[in-house]
Formats: sequence, structure tokens, C-alpha cells
Amino acid sequence: MSNENNSRQHYAQPGRKGFLPGNPGRQLGVKNKFSRETMEAVQNLSVSAITMLQTKIAQGDMSAISFVLSRCVPAGRTISIDEMTAANIAELARDGHLTADELKSLAGSIAKLREIDDLDEMRKRLEELERMVRQ
Repeated sequence: MSNENNSRQHYAQPGRKGFLPGNPGRQLGVKNKFSRETMEAVQNLSVSAITMLQTKIAQGDMSAISFVLSRCVPAGRTISIDEMTAANIAELARDGHLTADELKSLAGSIAKLREIDDLDEMRKRLEELERMVRQ
């Protein structure tokens, strides 16, 4: 690698970690100048941007409406389940109120909650055993 290329390159060669010697990088806590300037510009635009967006929405501009909805509404649909029982969930799936992906996601969430409950139970048992050993 020539000195000419070396003076423009800030990072180590591929396969090596860190910066080149003599270039320690940005100090911890120092904000990126571009990010700071961009945030200041956005903050200065916020009132006028919201006013413009409200005007566009009131005029029925579908791209503005789509923009707001894409940022405010969850990507998937929200599901309200009255009773979180296996029978009720099975009935919702059987009647077509839950898609296969929603059912899979729900099953994963329930499994994670069960793991948390199991860990809590094991922690309680361990604490009880520790108390018994100390006595």
C-alpha cells in the first residue's frame, strides 16, 4: 500500500481491527458533527414540517397519509384476545381469526413467558434450598 493511499485511509487493512497507527478515532462521548447538524436542522423544521404534513393530510394527500400511518400503526395487525387460554386461542385459529403467522408468533410469545415463569420458580426453589443449607 502506498503512502498516498495510506494518508486517506483511516481504518486498518481488512482482517485487522481498529484504526491505523496515529489515528485513534473519535473520542468517547464526542457526537458526530453530521448527526448534530442534522438533528438541529430537523428540530428547526419540526413546527413547519408538522404544519405542512397536517395541511397535506387535510387535503387528502395519500402519500402524506401513508407516511403518517406507516410511522404510527404497527406493521402487522393488532389482535385483541379476551381470554388467553389454549382452548380460546385454538378456537380463534380454527374460526380463521388468527393467521398461521400470528398463531406462530403468539405461540412463541407464550413459550417465552412460560420460560420466564419456569426460571422464577427455579429461582424460588434455589433460594429455599440455600436457606435450608444455612440452617
